[in-house]
Amino acid sequence: METIEKQEIQTPQKQELTEKQFTQLNYLKNQVKYLGLGESPQLHKDLEKAVTSDEKKTDVRVAYDNPDKLMKGNTASFELHISKGDLGGVFLNSYTANLTTKNGEERSQSFKVQKENNITAKEAINLLEGRSVKIEHDKVDKETGELSRTESFIKLKLKDEKTEYGNYKYEWYNKNYGVDVDDIMNKSKLTFANEEQKERVKKNLEKGNITSVNFLHDNKEVKGFAILNPQWKQLNLYDSNMNRLNSNDMNVSVKPQQVQDTPPVQQVKEQHSISRA
Repeated sequence: METIEKQEIQTPQKQELTEKQFTQLNYLKNQVKYLGLGESPQLHKDLEKAVTSDEKKTDVRVAYDNPDKLMKGNTASFELHISKGDLGGVFLNSYTANLTTKNGEERSQSFKVQKENNITAKEAINLLEGRSVKIEHDKVDKETGELSRTESFIKLKLKDEKTEYGNYKYEWYNKNYGVDVDDIMNKSKLTFANEEQKERVKKNLEKGNITSVNFLHDNKEVKGFAILNPQWKQLNLYDSNMNRLNSNDMNVSVKPQQVQDTPPVQQVKEQHSISRA
């Protein structure tokens, strides 16, 4: 009678992280968390694979399971672009935001990741959905050549041809353009319970969010939504069902030379090294 010997099935042992890899992984986790991409076990597992991989470059795909943060019918995902230096450093250099509209249109844009003031995942979606976001960027004084930080509103030129790097170009509304959010809210007759609510609404509008607001319409206080429109220096106001209640004021004077196609300082060749204010 033939004897069948049982063989133990060898399961691959999980690779233990070195102290350096453990530190690198935790740093990546925090970066991704503060970009607004969450802390899911699968994401952490994929980040660990990127840290322990022998590959110099790794792309980690992240599902965006937050339909409440998207316009109805839209879906989004992200790709984290991670690289390794010659001395063993691990870096999250940039990420790509991908949006599929309810009509099936595919949009994508890459954003550089810096130590602070990065464009968050939600702000990236806001840009891809056609809204404006307030950012902080470098500015050079034409007379002295000194570099300083300033703020502008940016918007993607979604209808124009992309750059050679596969990114949309930006429209820039700088301080000289005169976008005063406090004044715009006042002229739009928004109402607030207190100063804290007013400041919260302002911040949401500057981030490009579709913001829940109360405002006076036909001499009545109504609850609806608002979107900041820097180009026309106004709010686009909607009722609770997202039906538009006002239109762009065509009497607003817009000087073409004040709307810039490129940032005052080209920080990187791909023009995506911008940060949130």
